[in-house]
Amino acid sequence: MSAAGWVNVLLLARGLHHRFHFGRDTWRRIALVVLACAAMAGAMWAGRFLFGPWTAAPHAGWFRLAALVSWCGAGGLLYGVLLLALRATSLAELKSSFRR
Repeated sequence: MSAAGWVNVLLLARGLHHRFHFGRDTWRRIALVVLACAAMAGAMWAGRFLFGPWTAAPHAGWFRLAALVSWCGAGGLLYGVLLLALRATSLAELKSSFRR
């Protein structure tokens, strides 16, 4: 992420903090989401050793696409499981957010 992106994140966090006065629980949940994101990023980085050869040029296009979709799906699944395991969110909150 670029420096401008981090500045934007900090400015948005500051604005939200002043406008909505985030409590301790909110900051705890934000930290857990960041932790889950970092763990997923690490797993995706490590997954390049597993999925990297399958996405190499000698393979057929559909095979490479299937490997890439599997890789991204595994990362998304891991992220969701980590959010639930770390109690950054609950199934009820997820269901309500998808109903909107």
